[in-house]
Amino acid sequence: MRLTDNTRSVLILRLAAVAVGVLFVLVDPSAGLAGALPHRSPLGPLLLLGLLAVSTVLGPLLLARTRHRARAEAAWLATDLLLVGGLTRLTAGADSVFYLYFPVVLAWSAVGTGPLSGALAGLAAAAVFGLLAGAQSGLRAVVQTAVLLPLLGGVLGSARLLHRRSLLARLEAARAARAQWQRLDRAASTMRQMAALPLETRVERFLTDLLEVGRADVGLVALLDEDGVPTVAGVRNLELREWRGRRVLPDSGVVARVLGAGEVAVTERMDLDPEWTESFAGLEAAAALAVPLQIEGRTLGFALAGRSNGRRFSRNEVEALRVLADQATVVIHDARVQEQLRDLLYSAVNTLTAALEAKDPYTRGHSQRVATSAAAIAAEMGLPPEQVEQIRLASLLHDIGKIATPEHILRKRGSLSAEERLIVNQHAERGAAILREMRPFRPLVDLVLHHQESYDGTGYPDGLAGEAIPLGARIIRVADTFDALISDRPYRRGKSLTEAVEEVRRMAGTTLDPAVVETFLRVLATKPPFDIQLRMWREGS
Repeated sequence: MRLTDNTRSVLILRLAAVAVGVLFVLVDPSAGLAGALPHRSPLGPLLLLGLLAVSTVLGPLLLARTRHRARAEAAWLATDLLLVGGLTRLTAGADSVFYLYFPVVLAWSAVGTGPLSGALAGLAAAAVFGLLAGAQSGLRAVVQTAVLLPLLGGVLGSARLLHRRSLLARLEAARAARAQWQRLDRAASTMRQMAALPLETRVERFLTDLLEVGRADVGLVALLDEDGVPTVAGVRNLELREWRGRRVLPDSGVVARVLGAGEVAVTERMDLDPEWTESFAGLEAAAALAVPLQIEGRTLGFALAGRSNGRRFSRNEVEALRVLADQATVVIHDARVQEQLRDLLYSAVNTLTAALEAKDPYTRGHSQRVATSAAAIAAEMGLPPEQVEQIRLASLLHDIGKIATPEHILRKRGSLSAEERLIVNQHAERGAAILREMRPFRPLVDLVLHHQESYDGTGYPDGLAGEAIPLGARIIRVADTFDALISDRPYRRGKSLTEAVEEVRRMAGTTLDPAVVETFLRVLATKPPFDIQLRMWREGS
């Protein structure tokens, strides 16, 4: 049986009492201690002390196994009191140390904690003493015992109660700290899954974790803009219109301290602290905490957590929120870097498409329209956001290889000759070759290379068929074909939307993937891109 700390302490106390009792029984009378046995044999008291030791050891074992704990504790206490009463009678009655020591210690350790329990234990011990030794010791001894033992028991019970409360407080603090770090661990696990999420979503996830780990009611995240001014990027349980996008003065109030010194600021009464109200006037919270978002010596902004109940943030909570903020800063910094790279990437894409459109004015807007339709198809098919984005980029660049095609061929008003057609058909391979030389565009190479493959294997450049063609390329082919059908060319006028839809239906299963065609037609029927909506309005469709 595994003993609890409380049971173990009771066992030690009771066994120590028995050991002291043995010393008193065997002590030399010349020592002058009350309770020595000058004329009597110590065998009787020693036997009772042995029984006390057995009762002390067996008591916790029986209590742990019985369902009737209250009855077992009462029987244990009664046994001890009878044994102690016998010891008292055998060791000189009122002059015995046992009536001052054993009854209270043993009874109190069996009954429990608190002044009332201790006093009752002392009273029970006094009653047993009065029954067994009262006639021998006299009324005065009985009265003294009835006063002294409950008083001593109350003092001992109070001491034990204070000790127990101290242990419980430490245990509760340990449990709270453990729960705090468990919440923090869950938050860290959530953040590790944010690699593909945009900045706004990451901020929202951080706010959720901030309120959970900090057990807060309101939250706010502000990030430094290009001017170095903290601008609110996300709020939780605050008026969104009032706070989203608000700029906070970085050189005054508590924000200046948090951003300048990089330290955590905590207040118990935010509404009464001028340093806080200067920065967050109108924010309804009592206790609040502001923590900087820093990475590699750079400050990205700060986060704020507030409690409406006024309960202060403990040291463990402050440390946990600091760790959470450090983790969130990495995730937010990564999102910002990705946004910068994405902006750079789109700038490069726009530059390339602008160069192509300058060479072939008849393709102006074609790549953007294809990209819009292809992304709508991919999203309707339930593809993950990162794959939808990849298809959008590849659509913008699908014709980039035409930049190497002679202008007289691109602008020719009549039908192309076989030789000219062969030159134009090389644009897929040339586009893939261009993108292959630029690392950020390498994931798009296969989509651009195969965007002219046909579902039945009659396309180019490799004659792939069916699902051997990358899905993104099949999606681009459908969007490209539809836009080509409705667009004007030097050698023909574009078809109407109705005619183009019928043409695409006829091509399903031969040139085009039928599943992609079905998805595209569903997009046209339910949520067509804006440029197609405009065309529908013009045609009265």
